[in-house]
Amino acid sequence: MLRGIARGAVFLSFTGLMIAVYVVSMTLNDRLRRGAAELWFAVCCSLTGLKIDVRGLPASGRQVVFACNHVSYLDIPVLGFLLDAVFVAKSEVASWPLFGLIARLGRTVFVDRDPRRARNQAGDIRKRLHHGASMVLFPEGTSSNGHSVLAFKSALFEAFRSADSIDKPVWVQPVSIAYVRSAGGETLRLGLEDAYAWHGDMTLAPHLFKALCLRGATVDVTFHEPVRVSRFDSRKDLANHCQGQVAEGVRDAQLREAYRVYRRITD
Repeated sequence: MLRGIARGAVFLSFTGLMIAVYVVSMTLNDRLRRGAAELWFAVCCSLTGLKIDVRGLPASGRQVVFACNHVSYLDIPVLGFLLDAVFVAKSEVASWPLFGLIARLGRTVFVDRDPRRARNQAGDIRKRLHHGASMVLFPEGTSSNGHSVLAFKSALFEAFRSADSIDKPVWVQPVSIAYVRSAGGETLRLGLEDAYAWHGDMTLAPHLFKALCLRGATVDVTFHEPVRVSRFDSRKDLANHCQGQVAEGVRDAQLREAYRVYRRITD
């Protein structure tokens, strides 16, 4: 509990400072803005004891949508540290205390999860992509316990397809996220994953405090091969391809962790 209180105090004070620094950096140049954001994400990962293992490389030098599975709000600092991209989030996030302000400062695109309304917000996504922004999307539409990947909702994928053009092609890169073990070496299964996975009817503040109390965890992040959106005949085909790649990456991370445990037992 003392660890959680100390980390929480550092998080609040550091975040207050970095909000001011970030606002100033936005008026100067993009490199300073990115540097301030990267520092904040790095400190957030450090305060929660997250160690990131990366496989593959994020696509760069082009308009990319990173399609990721969603396990926890902790995915945000992990991906924010690795990627210079704006997040696509549900509209409710904009009204969250503190985190809503951080999301708005980070130029988050807020969308309604109702597919009928999401299509009406496709124009903002196309505009961002045409201006060269990369985006992070959680197509499951919610977070999960991390053991498996939910079906990907396809509505927003149509915005990516309509934004694709000969002179400004749009690419989608599937990304798998798996919280595989605690800092103490325990595999995050059988209830331990709930220390980091935020899903169902869990409340944010108590869950965050619990995560701050723990020593930390290893997060396996896999960047799969990026694909041009025009390669697919429909948004559903594109969404299904991404879901299959992400699910395979999560299974591979779980198998690597199982093999690690096996080697530890047998050696």
